[in-house]
Parts: sequence; C-alpha cells; structure tokens
Amino acid sequence: MPPDPKLYLLPNVPWSEPAWYRTGNSVYLNASHRKLRDNIRKYVDEHILPYALEWEEKGEVPRSAALNYCKSGIPFDDIPEDFRPQDVPNLAGIPHGQLDAFHFLISTDEMSRVEGGVSIALGGASTIGLPPVLHYGTQEQRSRWFPGLFSGNVNFCLGITEPGGGSDVANIQTTAEKSSDGKFYVVNGAKKWITGAPWATHMTTAVRTGGPGAKGVTVLEIPLDSPGVSRTKIFNSGQNAGGSSFIDLENVKVPVENRIGPENEGFGIIMKNFNRERYALAVSCNRKSRTCLAMSFSYAMERKTFGKRLIENQVIRRKLAEVAYRVEAHWAWLEQIAFQVNSSSEGWQEPSIASQIALVKIQGGQMVELACREAQQIFGGAGYQKGGRGATVEQISRDLRMLVVGGGSEEILTDLALRQEIGAFSRQAKIPAAAERHINIGFHIPACLVFFYSKSSSLYGIVFKASDDHKPRTLLDILAQDKLDHVSRDLDDCLSLSRQLVNNVIRFFSIGWLHKNIRSSSVIFLDEESAPLDLPDAHPCGYGFARKETPTAVTEINPSSWEGVQSKVNWRLYCHPERYRTLVIKGTDDASALATSHMRYDAYGLGIILLKIALWQSVVKLYSRE
Repeated sequence: MPPDPKLYLLPNVPWSEPAWYRTGNSVYLNASHRKLRDNIRKYVDEHILPYALEWEEKGEVPRSAALNYCKSGIPFDDIPEDFRPQDVPNLAGIPHGQLDAFHFLISTDEMSRVEGGVSIALGGASTIGLPPVLHYGTQEQRSRWFPGLFSGNVNFCLGITEPGGGSDVANIQTTAEKSSDGKFYVVNGAKKWITGAPWATHMTTAVRTGGPGAKGVTVLEIPLDSPGVSRTKIFNSGQNAGGSSFIDLENVKVPVENRIGPENEGFGIIMKNFNRERYALAVSCNRKSRTCLAMSFSYAMERKTFGKRLIENQVIRRKLAEVAYRVEAHWAWLEQIAFQVNSSSEGWQEPSIASQIALVKIQGGQMVELACREAQQIFGGAGYQKGGRGATVEQISRDLRMLVVGGGSEEILTDLALRQEIGAFSRQAKIPAAAERHINIGFHIPACLVFFYSKSSSLYGIVFKASDDHKPRTLLDILAQDKLDHVSRDLDDCLSLSRQLVNNVIRFFSIGWLHKNIRSSSVIFLDEESAPLDLPDAHPCGYGFARKETPTAVTEINPSSWEGVQSKVNWRLYCHPERYRTLVIKGTDDASALATSHMRYDAYGLGIILLKIALWQSVVKLYSRE
C-alpha cells in the first residue's frame, strides 16, 4: 500500500490548516503551542503516515512502532510527572503543569491526520479509558497502573456500550455482585464495540452494583487477562486497526481494590469523562473535513474535464466553499470551548460545558459527512478507489461513521444538550421545582423554591424535600426535635445545607425577586413521596412577590399582620434593624409609613438562619440574654 497521499500535498492549500498555522496570529496560543504542533507533525510525517494505510489494511501496527510511540511523549499527556518514567520526555518538552486545553486541541488535531484506527492501535484506547482513574482513582491505583502505559505493559480501554443498550449508561445491564468474603466483585455481562480491546490490559467498565437507573452504576477496572473474559474482534467497514471488539464477562472476579470512586456513584464519573472524549471526536471531525477539502481542492486545480480544470466550474467552487466556511466556523467554536475549559477550575470535568461539547460534536459529524461526500464527488471514481490520489478520502468515507456515532449519536447528544440547557435556564431565569441535589443529613435538597399549600395549614418559604416522613416540616421543627432527641449534625453537612440555601436565595435575587419573610419557619422540608410538583397548587414561595426592573427596588408595603411571629424577641431577631425602626418605632397605624422590602432585609434574615444551622439550635435564647 503506498504512503498516505496527504504527504504530497503542496503547502498553503486554502483551508488545509487552521488560520493561525498560516498567519502565526492567535489570541489563545503561545510559543509552546507552536512547538507542540511542530513536534507532533514531524513525528507523524516521519514515523506514521508513510505506513499508516498499510497498517490499517492489515488491521494492526508493529509492536515496535507502538512502543516507540508510547515512549515519544506524545500520548498520555495528561499523566502527571510523578507517574512518568524519567526516560520518557514530556510532550514536546513542555512541563506537565504548563499544558492546557489548547495543547490538547492541537495534539488531537495533529494525530487526527492519521487515518483509520492506526492512532488507536499505536497508543491504545487509554485516551478514553484512563481519565476516570486519573480523576477519581486513588493514589495507589495511579501508581500501580500509570507508569506501565509508557512501556506498553498497561493499556486501557473503555467498556460502556452493551449489545442491547448502546451507550445508555443509566441502564447498564452488566452486573457486579460482592463475593461472600467481600474481597471481589463477580462480574457478568457483555460489552460491544469496545475500541482498542485487543491490546488492552484493563477495561474501565461501567457495571451495575445497585438498583435500576443511574444511582446503581459503579466503575470497575477489570484486568482483561482474568478468567472468564473473552474477546472477539468485530470487523467493521472502517477503522480496521482500531480493534473494535465484543467482550464477554462470565463470573469474572475483580478485586474491590479495582473500584474507581465510591460504589453506586459511577454514573457521574462516566458522564464527566465523555466531555474530553466527545471533544476529541469533534476535533477529529474538523481535521478530516480539512483533509477532504484540501485534497479535493488540489485535485480540482489539476484535473481537466471537457477542456478545462474542474476548479473553473462554478458548481465545484460552490462545493468547496460550502465545506470551507463550515470548517472555519467549527474551529472557532472548538477554540472557544478550549478557552472555557482553561477558565474552569474543574477543567474537562466542568459540567456546564457538556452541552456545548455535545453540540460541537454534532456539528462536526454533519460537517465531515458533507466534506467527504463533496470530496468524493470531485474525485469521482478516484475517491472510491483504495490507493491512488483519492485513497485518503476513500479511507475517511469508511471511518467517518465511527466519528459520528462514537461517544454518543447525534440523536442522543441533541437531547442531552437541550435538556442540560433547559435545566440551567430554569434554575437561573425562573424558579424550578425539580429535585436535583443531595446532602448527607437526611435532607433531599432540590434547587427549587415553591409555595406549598395544604388544607390544614398554609406554609410558605424556601422548600426542600426530606425522606423520613410524609408531613411537611420546617427547619424550626427539625431543630426543636433534634434538641429533644439530642441529635447533632456534622459541620460539613450543615455547610452543604447552608450552601444550597444561599444559592437558592441568590437565584431569587438574580431575577429581582424578594422573599420578605425569610426565617427558619419558612425553610420547609417535604417528604420525598410528596414532591412539590405532585401537589395541585405550586407557586413561587413567600407572599407578595413582585418583579421590578431594578433588583433592589421595593416591591410593596409589608402586610399589617405577620403570621408566625409570636414574640417581640423573634420579631427583633429576624427583622432588619432599619426595617424594625420604621415599623415599630414609627408605628404601624399609617400604612404609608411602613418600611418596604429590600434585598438587604432578606439577606439579614438569611444570616440569622445560617447562624442557626451552624449552631444547629435556636439562637433566640442567646439573643434574649443580651
């Protein structure tokens, strides 16, 4: 098989490279990014591209080529220096601590110049298999596995997809049950289309250890040489060297020390891991679209039909333009996301970027489909032939389905992106009523504020859910009961409750709402079986709500009757001093003299509640002693 034809492309073909490659200008990049690009480009052109199509045809790469690649410093760039052998250079000699999302963007883009499954065969599927260990594994686990990556003795793959359920992580069917001695998980099930499995030593695997749904998923690192594991290669139309496989797991004993993260909390680990994987697939879509564009452009400049070059036909120029503007716009979006990753303390684990990455992958998949189609139209028969001028485009035509479906299909990602954005909008632009968060003191806390009404009582306030009984209770009730029962709460748990309460009030303030009666009797807990949305009457909490153009604007005068305020001590405790002076000192006979409500009044009442939570007791007696 001849070398990849892209090796012979003339330099400066329009849109063959991102703009900064041509102009050297970018607000995001510095000298280390350019050094990285040159380093990887040189390695790929010398050691991979001359043989890549041949290796793809054979379905494997020589062991020596894979070892050289692992020792080059190009793969596993996210492994900290503590776990890197001294003889393995850092990526392009750049200190690990200086690597950022743009280095990942560039390295992924450069390695995406390699067609087929060759890049997977060279470094394995560790790119997607090791991040859960990196971010959620223990120090002992990292020390045990990471150094072996650079010698080829350790290789990860990711085991999510199953024969009957695709990548529906919440409905994983593979089970893992604890052995009677508690030392092992016994795993039974099957995984399908597992990339890199033939060379993997370990599979980062989603299994079910609990009940149905997302709450029962756990992540295990399964040694693939364990008894009961069998691997069968799946022959797909493209990425032949990628080693896609079916893995059967029958009574496989996995040490409990191989569990990644807490039991039954694997769903979040897997979902956050998708961010980087999907982003890499989107980058690959962009590079392969550029490849199709550059090669078809060059071919159209040379190929003559009916006495003139193809490029002289307007319809051909239109095809090239349709791909060009998509590629450039898509690259700008990729850079924007990389900047967001750099700006987040959580990096690729940042939850809020999941929807953006999902959409940029969708756009990339549609783009590479168009780019490959138009390139094959321009190449004609040469774009359908293995070998020759159109060999690269022909290979991409067989590989692209994996780019489009892998990491989540267009249909799944579209829904994921919209659901996440709808949830974010609901939390910020209006007051939602869907339970979302948990803390460990028996309180099931939603990011919501609702008004709960029953025939026996009218309760208003910042509403939470509890799972211990079916009767609404206030924070005041719980504090009193805990005092009788001599129950204390962990400080970390009280901090979690306080954080959620503050976040909810801030959401109120952000859209110009005022509560105007924040106190411990207004913080209401509802049973999990009677969620606010299941009730006939659900309204914004508190009373007298009004939205004003200015967040600090007054809403309306306070009502003359303050239900629930039983004593002057309680009154003074929760009443902001400014408000108290107006209402009490000036008198309340004249409605026009009543103080109006401001955000600072709510903040004052909130502060008293936070003090109660910190002490986990009423502060009325403390106040009354003064």
